[in-house]
Amino acid sequence: MTRLASSLGVSGTHDQLAVADIRHADAVESAIADHHRGGESVVLTGALEDAEDLTVMAARSRVRIPGLRVAVEPLPGNPLALAIISSLADDADGDSAWMHAALDDLRQRTWSGTWLTKLSHLTRPNPTVWQQIASWLPGAAFLAEHSPAPSVTTAKRAPLNALPARPGTALLHSPTDSWVVEAVLESLGSTSSTPVAPARDLIDSYGTSSAIEFVAIPEDFREAATRIAAEAVVCTACGMRHARTSCPYCRMTITSGVLS
Repeated sequence: MTRLASSLGVSGTHDQLAVADIRHADAVESAIADHHRGGESVVLTGALEDAEDLTVMAARSRVRIPGLRVAVEPLPGNPLALAIISSLADDADGDSAWMHAALDDLRQRTWSGTWLTKLSHLTRPNPTVWQQIASWLPGAAFLAEHSPAPSVTTAKRAPLNALPARPGTALLHSPTDSWVVEAVLESLGSTSSTPVAPARDLIDSYGTSSAIEFVAIPEDFREAATRIAAEAVVCTACGMRHARTSCPYCRMTITSGVLS
């Protein structure tokens, strides 16, 4: 659940996932109810800064929708990272343990950043006053790293030496033919780069259409998720499988499991 691109309205489908604009609580509840009618449990993903709103919406839906099992999974990173991580974790063939294991691994190891020429709409990470002033000067450019370590650095030209190397990753980015894609690819040491349509308007997110979102996904996340899910247990309270110390659906604490 995020702030959607205008083409999706307040709810719709993006990359075969049901999506709803978190600014419209009724649309979120309707999307949850539609998914629940298919007989499935619901995993509600959203931005980390929207965690409180997600929790409230999930609680309200539990009251209004009998038998609903819903897990809230806030995710770090830019809007493109949220969409990509949600889509990759959904490739679970109904295995709730694998899905949550994938979310846990991707939450820990995914890198995301955004190249910007203006910082007026950027709040996470929060630029300094001097960076905000500098962004109004001609030729200004910055790279905002959202996760795992938020920061804002100058990025006027290649090479982008401030980026941490992340070999063994696949780089995905919002569609563009800018030089920045190759510069980020080389700095991270990713093995490939692929354009991906965003779920949220760049202007809505950053106040400019020239922003370029990047997400570097560990190529071995499926294997990592499978190893984590192998430690799964069945929750004695709700019957869902997971590999955590507390159930993502009913919050029942257990004495086994590998993740908190």
